[in-house]
Amino acid sequence: LDVTFIRGHGVSDSLKTLSAGVAQLGEITQIGSVGGRARGVPIREVLMYHDKAMEVFYCLDRHGIRKPKDLEGKSIGGPLGAGARNLFPAFAALHGIDASKVTFVDMTPDAMVPAVITGRVHCASNFITERPTYQKAAAQAGEKISGVVYSEWGLDLHANSIVATDETIKARPDMIRRFLRATVRGWLAGIERPDDAVRAFHKSFPEANPELLREHWKIAVEH
Repeated sequence: LDVTFIRGHGVSDSLKTLSAGVAQLGEITQIGSVGGRARGVPIREVLMYHDKAMEVFYCLDRHGIRKPKDLEGKSIGGPLGAGARNLFPAFAALHGIDASKVTFVDMTPDAMVPAVITGRVHCASNFITERPTYQKAAAQAGEKISGVVYSEWGLDLHANSIVATDETIKARPDMIRRFLRATVRGWLAGIERPDDAVRAFHKSFPEANPELLREHWKIAVEH
């Protein structure tokens, strides 16, 4: 296998990349794969590896957001393609939330933690793996973090999967099998040797905090 990994920027960006044929395989949430397929993007899931929903809104504890209904009147930051944001209409319907009373603020992933800590927005739309990052930033500011986790409030869907385009599935099934086998072996090795997993990740992203990376990985494995 000779694999080139392309940095993604949310569900919408990944779907465009796959639609354009720039990538043959992608990593995407189920809401993205099912929603994309419904809109004509020729992709199918070929490996589900996060079978518990990871969508969450992280908020400063002092805002008093303890249950879904508390989100009314609040602002939530995040990219347009964020899973929790795309799923919010279903989540709102499930809990009787007046969605018109919730304001979503467009922002890039790197802006979300500062926006929550400084109070620019009440919450941020994120993955549960990012909890240690929010907790550390909040502690430095003398604050605490709380969260509304979708899977804990009745919207427990599958999360991340590997998808392939219909064309690739038809033309290169053996390549897909080998790629998935290598992916699973990598996950299993990382579970057995988490320090090696952290070192491998940090090599590609030296700006990341190794201490937080290990906590992120632990949460990912739990899901």
